[in-house]
Amino acid sequence: AGQRLSECFTPLSVPIHAPYDGTVTAIERRPLTHPSGISCLSVVIVPDDDTSPPAPTTDLPASTSSASLDALLATLSTETLIERIRMGGIIGLGGAGFPTATKIRKGEAQNIETLIINGMECEPYITCDDRLMQDHSDEIIRGIEVLNQLLKPTEILLGIEDNKPEAIAAMQRA
Repeated sequence: AGQRLSECFTPLSVPIHAPYDGTVTAIERRPLTHPSGISCLSVVIVPDDDTSPPAPTTDLPASTSSASLDALLATLSTETLIERIRMGGIIGLGGAGFPTATKIRKGEAQNIETLIINGMECEPYITCDDRLMQDHSDEIIRGIEVLNQLLKPTEILLGIEDNKPEAIAAMQRA
């Protein structure tokens, strides 16, 4: 679980990680979840009996104050942070799956004034965003603090649809 399964050789790529513990049984072409029915090379994993989620692979502890997070981030170079984001496989949930590290690098070069955190993704991920904000709001805030450290925007706005009151409350508490 969480083990990197692929390499990435271009700036617009990120590695794929195993979603759970298991055994790779094949690497073969399989249909994508795409209306066209196209296929791509896929890693087939048979899960172990214990399919608990992977442990986070980060130097950022789950419960840390903003001050201690700032101190930790100060010890890492900007490039190290961005490369960890890239190698973590973090991408946008839009149709293109654009790598977050690439967005950060472009943002660094453009002197960002306003950073907008989009908690209003389109289906099928809106339910995912809602649950993540409800269940992992502290981690989302830590991620926003990392982006703040990297991009140094004048302001940060978080967009959440008004029909998601539990997500709004959880993010306000965090």
